[in-house]
Amino acid sequence: MTFAENLDVRTILILREDRFSARLIFDLAREVFPAAACRIVQRMTDVSAVMARETVDLWLTGLEAADGDLLDFLARGLAPREALRRVLIVTAQREYHLLQSLRRLPVGGVFDLREEEPVQLKEAIRSVAAGRHYWSESLLARLREHLAAALPLARMLTPLEVMVLSVLGAGIDDESAAERLDLKASSVHSVRRQLHHKLGFRHRGDLMRFAAEHGFVRFTEEGIVHPGLALLREACHPRSRGKKASGQPRPVASGGAGQVPPR
Repeated sequence: MTFAENLDVRTILILREDRFSARLIFDLAREVFPAAACRIVQRMTDVSAVMARETVDLWLTGLEAADGDLLDFLARGLAPREALRRVLIVTAQREYHLLQSLRRLPVGGVFDLREEEPVQLKEAIRSVAAGRHYWSESLLARLREHLAAALPLARMLTPLEVMVLSVLGAGIDDESAAERLDLKASSVHSVRRQLHHKLGFRHRGDLMRFAAEHGFVRFTEEGIVHPGLALLREACHPRSRGKKASGQPRPVASGGAGQVPPR
């Protein structure tokens, strides 16, 4: 009996906005667990509906869904915490902000679809299904490279500035951002000025471009998505009216694939 056959994986759920990559992951998952029932969905509402009526033993997903932000979906507890341990994030995105947000979530693993081979994805699927953590070494290296840079984003910007940037990046005004974040408009205006100064920007469009390039905001056909905003709000405690969290950047583990960075 093979290693995969020893694992009790009966249902596999695949959430992917892109149908081509969804089919690739589907085929690999069926190779690892040929007896499992595999289902592909494109929306988080479909995930909730499936989980409400049956147990999902393994959830393979990207960071994007057709109806919103997966990071906030996970952070807000819309999926049971126990289920998160059987979640494998399969993504080609490598923005530092997104990787840092994933570190705050108790997911089973994160796989680098850009750098790793299909055979490694099958190993990642086996590891997460068995209850072990898996992080692609290439993504851990990406985190280490950023923290080793002369002026990494993690040290340039405070948690409050990052949170405000993620909302202002959609192009809204200070008053609207303040209402969204439960802050004073004067506080948002002050943070905007700090962001312009630190990043060397002069115009609102510069912030929008920077936010989009670094994964703080995503423009979709169904609206604007702010990946990880719920996690940023939790880190900043915005209801304390603008008090900044001290939060120094946490060191990144130097371990290889199959290891998870410290939380």
